[in-house]
Amino acid sequence: MWTGQPVGGGADPGVPAGTREVPMPFGGGDPDLGRANVRGYYAGNGGFTELVVSGVAGTAEAARAVVASLADLGVSELIFNPGTDDVDDVKRLADAVL
Repeated sequence: MWTGQPVGGGADPGVPAGTREVPMPFGGGDPDLGRANVRGYYAGNGGFTELVVSGVAGTAEAARAVVASLADLGVSELIFNPGTDDVDDVKRLADAVL
């Protein structure tokens, strides 16, 4: 039973240490639609919204760069959140980074 302590030694009890979440509209689909969806999701959060939108990986190369840069920081698990409802975006991501 969880008693409120941080999971996996991380500072946030809901996010294990070594885990990062990355918005993921992905090349081949519609990256602009994905960015618009992410922008809408985070609307009302001031500058944070554009910070998140600017980090959206829109191509295979960008997704691989995100994975590599976070691995260099010691991140061992990534959670990519799709920015669209296009299942093919998830397939393209898997092909690019796995």
